[in-house]
Amino acid sequence: MENYHQSDLLLMLNMHLVLSQPEDHGSYTCTATNIVGSGTSEPLNIKVKYMPRKPTLSSSTWDNTVKVGGSITLTCATDANPPPSRYSWYRYNENKQAVPQTDLNTTNQLILKNVQRTDEAQYMCNATNSIGTGENSTPLNLRVRYGPSNVVLSMDTEVKKVSSSASPALLRASHLHSSS
Repeated sequence: MENYHQSDLLLMLNMHLVLSQPEDHGSYTCTATNIVGSGTSEPLNIKVKYMPRKPTLSSSTWDNTVKVGGSITLTCATDANPPPSRYSWYRYNENKQAVPQTDLNTTNQLILKNVQRTDEAQYMCNATNSIGTGENSTPLNLRVRYGPSNVVLSMDTEVKKVSSSASPALLRASHLHSSS
């Protein structure tokens, strides 16, 4: 703070505020008081600009699962001022490296339609505004459910065995004998 004295009638006070947090936005006023009374300035509205905060990634299903052939929506939510102008989506590959999904849209929602087993992966997003790009979200593990496939019946002389690939795991296997 700096004080300036000009005669005994006038006192000027300059105040320097460091507004660096999003929570610092709001309306500010100044009140001056002496032995005669007080006066208050008109409110000054301050808006703090900041890049997107770490986003939260959620899905349209409570357990982040979808059946083969179904659809699911992933939503990237963040706080920023100004609002994000672009969202980027990433998918972890087998080597746990984040691969940009350049063919995907740049909105805060990623809609996966006609989901296939190959869509099962970890997804993450981030957001960008004119101030900068925020952190990546925590990865969301998308699980794809599918029915039995590659069902094989093999038979030794006395033992019958059924094998299959399924998610969730196979609950029951049975065989049917038909004589033709």
